[in-house]
Amino acid sequence: NAGDPCRVPALRTVDWRITPERAGNFALAFGAGADRVELPLCVGGGLPRVGTLRGGTWLARVLYSAEPSIPSSSAFEALEIRYPKRALPMLGVDVHWLISLLVLSIVFALLLRPLVKVHF
Repeated sequence: NAGDPCRVPALRTVDWRITPERAGNFALAFGAGADRVELPLCVGGGLPRVGTLRGGTWLARVLYSAEPSIPSSSAFEALEIRYPKRALPMLGVDVHWLISLLVLSIVFALLLRPLVKVHF
C-alpha cells in the first residue's frame, strides 16, 4: 500500500513516502503513546529556510540547529525530512545552488574590483 511505512527493525527506522496535495506549511506529528513530536514540512515554491532534521547525534544537533532537540525521555531518537534536491536556473540551465553562489561571487568580485581599488 502506498501509505504504509517501510520498517527496518535492524536499523531502528521507519520510512514513509508522502505526496502533498497542496502547497503550504504543515506540521508532521509523530506519536508513540503519550509522546508526541512535530516537525515542520514546507511544500511549494520559493526558497524558504527549512530544517530537515530534528534530534539525532550531538553532531547532527549542532549542524542542524534550526530545529529544537528531541527530549531524551522521548521514544524518538531523530526525525528527518528528505526534500527533493533543488536547482536554481542560471541562463536557462538548472545548477546546484552552491555553484551559482560561487559564480555570482566571482562575477561581483570582478565587477566591484575597481571600486575597492584592488589590483592584481
